[in-house]
Amino acid sequence: MIKIFIKKLIKNRTITLNIQSTEPKIYAIVGKSGIGKSTLLNIIAGLEEAEEYNIEIQKEKLSFQQHLIKVQDRKIGYLFQDYQLFPHMTVQENIHYMKSPNKETEQLINHLRIANCLNQYPSTLSGGESQRVALCRVLSVKPNLLLLDEPFSSLDDETKEEGMELIKYIFKTWQIPIILVSHSKKEVQTLADEVIEIK
Repeated sequence: MIKIFIKKLIKNRTITLNIQSTEPKIYAIVGKSGIGKSTLLNIIAGLEEAEEYNIEIQKEKLSFQQHLIKVQDRKIGYLFQDYQLFPHMTVQENIHYMKSPNKETEQLINHLRIANCLNQYPSTLSGGESQRVALCRVLSVKPNLLLLDEPFSSLDDETKEEGMELIKYIFKTWQIPIILVSHSKKEVQTLADEVIEIK
């Protein structure tokens, strides 16, 4: 179950987001550059505040007026546009930064095909490898919601296709809601159950 209501003032404009569903879906947030799509993800993740907000995931209230649950306690996986891997840490250290090694993380590493680069540093990875490592890290905490901020923007066409198939697999397997910000019509058409346009 997911209930999200956000009203945010950005540069003298008010944008709103309203999502309510009892079934997990993939939502695509679309709109012009600079309109505030990534800001909405940041509010859901607890990184920014809004004028009005009410966020409830799996019957747990994450934020409402005068009360905000800490980012680390939200059980939200957030894949940033640039992946935000720590450059001074190996792939293995990045993956286990938020969660100690366990059987489920091991399965993720194998499924995401990154077992062969665990001792490498982020600077030596391809775009697709970086994306899979970042996904592994956010999924290691067993999130109740996955946020994706233009996750395919820096990838070539072939790697984008692989990435989209991976997101579809994660959604089918984990059955958690996913909110995706994208400028690509193809990504939206391929992945989204519901499209939300921010005007």
